[in-house]
Amino acid sequence: MKSLAPRLSLAALAAMATSAAPAADPQAPFTLGEIRVAAPQDDKLATGSSVVEAADMRLHDRETVDKALALAPGVNVAYMGGRAEQVVFVRGFDRLQVPVFIDGVPTYVPYDGNIDLGRFTTYDLSRIEVAKGFSSLLYGPNTLGGAINLVTRRPTQAFEGEVGGGLELTDHGNVNAYRSYVNAGSNQGNWWMQGGVSYVDYDYTLLPDDFRPTNNQQGEGRRENSDKRDGKFSFKLGLTPNDTDEYVLGYVQQQGRKGQPPYAGDLPATGQR
Repeated sequence: MKSLAPRLSLAALAAMATSAAPAADPQAPFTLGEIRVAAPQDDKLATGSSVVEAADMRLHDRETVDKALALAPGVNVAYMGGRAEQVVFVRGFDRLQVPVFIDGVPTYVPYDGNIDLGRFTTYDLSRIEVAKGFSSLLYGPNTLGGAINLVTRRPTQAFEGEVGGGLELTDHGNVNAYRSYVNAGSNQGNWWMQGGVSYVDYDYTLLPDDFRPTNNQQGEGRRENSDKRDGKFSFKLGLTPNDTDEYVLGYVQQQGRKGQPPYAGDLPATGQR
């Protein structure tokens, strides 16, 4: 007859293991575990953002936003479409992934979404913020490649103003462009106001002296359809009832018109629009 001692000892061990395990809670959810990554709160995620200040715009004579954005690293200026709109690429992302905002308000064009940044003057701006890659969620959607925010001026003194203008001469001494702008503001403590007007007028672009006339471009010294005119009016009224709250009502009106010079090269297959 075989002994039952080994079987009884195994049964006793199984009973002890079963009684030692805690009872499962039927209300507890099933989980595979969690992985938590923590970092000190004083560490900031580097996003590679850039800021173009108004002093740099005036120092380098950048009267339009596209030219001012060329001062920021990682931003490339280009022309796009049949209308030759001046656009920028932020680390390879175009206008559809990098929206343009004016004081945090998005700007769009219903036609194809591409905004001609050559029509935006910089005389009423205090700075241009360029967020590359990661951007604030307050900008909303469509910010895969970053965001461009045009920040207008805000007065800091009881009265402040600025008036400027200039002329542009060709190599022959003829005036082919002029510009003018006015900015005025007042800060009275619990309220402030800021206004600005600018106007830029280009009559033509001068051709080289050795240019040979073509069917689309005559050799009279002036590039066909190279004129452009841009006007802008902006106004803001702000209320600051205390140190933490601020309410601002803003209005911006911008009108631009430009000519599209025809192709003046020697390629016969290039069509005209």
